[in-house]
Amino acid sequence: MRAGTDFLKNTEWQAQPAFVVYRLPGSEQVCVAELAPDAVSQPHRGTTYFVASRFDCFRGSMPYFLPVLNERSLPLSALSLAFSPAAVTQDHYHAAEYDKARFLANVQTAVEAMRRNEFQKVVLSRPHWVPGPVVKNAALLFQELCAAYPLSFVCMFNHPRLGCWLTASPELLLQLEGNTLHTVSLAGTRVQGEGRADWGLKERTEQQWVTDYIRDVLEHNGVKHVLMQGPETLKLGHIEHLRTRFSGEFDPAAGLDGILQALHPTPAVGGMPKDRAAAFIAGHEGYDRQLYSGFFGPVYANGGARLFVQLRTARIYANGTLYFTGAGITADSDPEAEWVETENKKHILAQFL
Repeated sequence: MRAGTDFLKNTEWQAQPAFVVYRLPGSEQVCVAELAPDAVSQPHRGTTYFVASRFDCFRGSMPYFLPVLNERSLPLSALSLAFSPAAVTQDHYHAAEYDKARFLANVQTAVEAMRRNEFQKVVLSRPHWVPGPVVKNAALLFQELCAAYPLSFVCMFNHPRLGCWLTASPELLLQLEGNTLHTVSLAGTRVQGEGRADWGLKERTEQQWVTDYIRDVLEHNGVKHVLMQGPETLKLGHIEHLRTRFSGEFDPAAGLDGILQALHPTPAVGGMPKDRAAAFIAGHEGYDRQLYSGFFGPVYANGGARLFVQLRTARIYANGTLYFTGAGITADSDPEAEWVETENKKHILAQFL
């Protein structure tokens, strides 16, 4: 293992190196890691990996377990990256802007399907393209995101085939330490200062559905003595969510495959029931989510893991930035209000780029 971050000092980037820089929620430390460009399909105990996945992993693809070649932990204040995010990629994006009318029509179609009891909830998303390279220094951008969202998983990930991604995700998918497993249910969204003393019925109902679903998933997949805390309001900049935290006992010898397949995609990015919601998404969204709404994070040599749902994310291209945002749709959803929700979420990252 090479010490330091010398592999990030190249300013030409012809090789488009595989690397990740991340800060775990609540930490003042940042991890900088060089990654192997070739993924393995199964992690092996004794090796540390950084894992990335698509939304449709376990159906159309598998998670990418990228071995860590060398890594360093350092104080966030000491992070130095002498490049801009656009400098690490040679990928260019060329596509028409996603039409608002299409999103509104999709929401209305979903509402009608739910009123026919075809499913309970679906998360519909859309991309938003902003041309022009990101020229801000990568370290400054990363530090600003960490300061603004101290309880989020902040990550800058680059891979020659998967692209360059920037994330500030509030949603833990799975944390495994010894035989203790943690996860959360996250649902309901509002803008701070909307003047409501309490959450509305739509948000509270949606959050309860997600909470019930995750509790059942845990109890039916080997997690014992499940405890819940919440719901509580999670504040992320100008956005608020409802969150319930879970913990329980899990045997690490059982491996991550089963519990990951049971949890992912969560109702926060897919819907309920998840197979019907995923089929609706595949048939209606009409674009490739790529790594958006998959999961990111380290899997440690000792068998532990810290994996986060890939929300509040953007892919950085050499010629601009592609943002991804979504909204949880229920039978009571108003299409225009859901569009506004996706606009609000876009600014979580866009205000810093």
